[in-house]
Amino acid sequence: MKNLNFYEVFISSPSDLQDERKMIKEFIDNYKFNKDVRLSGVLWEKDLPATSGVSPQELINRNLLPNADILIGLFSTRFGSSTENSESGTVEEIELFINSGKPVILYFIKDKKSKAASDLVLEDVRNLEKILLFKQKYENKGIYKEITLSELQQNLQKDLEFNLNELLSNNIQHNAYNIIGMNKINDINMVEKKNIPCDELPENKDVKYRGNWWADDSITKFINEYLMNKGFGAKYKADITFNENLQFIKGSSGYTEETTTQILKSAKEYAFNKKYGNFEYGKDLRDKYNSWSKKIKERIQKFFDDDLNTKKILGIGSNYGKELEDIFGKNMLKHCTVLDISNDAISKGKKIYPDMEFVKGDMESPYLVNTKFDICVCLRTIQSRGAFRQNVIIQMDRALAKNGLMLISIPNGYIDETNSNTIVRGLYDHRIQDIQKRRPEQLACKIWNKLIDYGYENVGMETLDTEVLIWGVKNDRT
Repeated sequence: MKNLNFYEVFISSPSDLQDERKMIKEFIDNYKFNKDVRLSGVLWEKDLPATSGVSPQELINRNLLPNADILIGLFSTRFGSSTENSESGTVEEIELFINSGKPVILYFIKDKKSKAASDLVLEDVRNLEKILLFKQKYENKGIYKEITLSELQQNLQKDLEFNLNELLSNNIQHNAYNIIGMNKINDINMVEKKNIPCDELPENKDVKYRGNWWADDSITKFINEYLMNKGFGAKYKADITFNENLQFIKGSSGYTEETTTQILKSAKEYAFNKKYGNFEYGKDLRDKYNSWSKKIKERIQKFFDDDLNTKKILGIGSNYGKELEDIFGKNMLKHCTVLDISNDAISKGKKIYPDMEFVKGDMESPYLVNTKFDICVCLRTIQSRGAFRQNVIIQMDRALAKNGLMLISIPNGYIDETNSNTIVRGLYDHRIQDIQKRRPEQLACKIWNKLIDYGYENVGMETLDTEVLIWGVKNDRT
């Protein structure tokens, strides 16, 4: 962002929505959110610099998208013209924005028809088919709505307001490193202010991170390794969730739908076993900041008047259980349950912690447990690009007792073993082989807002040296 008060909104659509593009820009330029915020609508045809030797799409990607803070995307009857990197320039712009972690507002206009159904030619039908496939790709992401033209302005105002509130709260978190407790997005109540050391990233131009376990070993890499060894005729994609991969691969793998599903689930288990089955915590950022567990326990303790020793605790993706021991201590292990997908981690945990219960399971599917827990923690697990965060939160909610505490965290950096064990802040993206510095706080804000949407109370966030914490209490009306 250039500053806290000025936001650029990029308007993306195929050529059949020229009038709507102009209307949206006029609405944005004149919209009064509050006295401290100014908006500017960006249209490539008006704002793109003129030059030779570079394609218009490359200029958009290089000059307009990086400066924009929100993207509004529109589709109706046209899918858009193909580019060097995508089937549609509009799709390329939307997905670049999604991958950057910045908010996308996407509308499918359902009543703007250029032709009667009987007059549609093959090209028209193909456009509609491509739009449908694109819509299906994001149908579980919560980023789009199907609306009529008469509903456009009303939805635009509501969705802009929501995303501006999120951006404003994100800026407060990023710039001040505050601990925040809130029940409404626009009702920010500062509890205390805390300055957290945040090491500057080294120059990333040459991608200096090869040779680190977190840069070399991706879940996608191991899933495809398994599929290749099985002679599977389809490839797992890194930029979509596991369930989306499942939907795309079904019917094209040469196997039945049931067999395809089972092979992919086995591949996922193989990948997590290989990356985390024998995870060495000594290479982890928590090993450098060994007060992390104390800080997390102190945060949990604030929500309970009585002794934690009476509480039932569930650790989602807690590997072989060490992090639960670090946080709660040996005396609490008999009250702890670990749910993890890795057979190797569970086998290891059962040997080291015989008093702890271990359950094999996927964090996005119903847990095979018959109890309700007072505390559910999911630490440094939910950030995986293959996971659908909403499903994870829903499953945690189902396992949580009334007035129970949900605590989630996003990793806040790594140890670079190839560079004198320096610390780099952010999340590593295997697709671009680089660190996204602001990604932890961006993901944390999304989870924070989702807990508010689900009616959780005392929702808050805190940035530690090792991770960004997000929490909320399940009230007795949820």
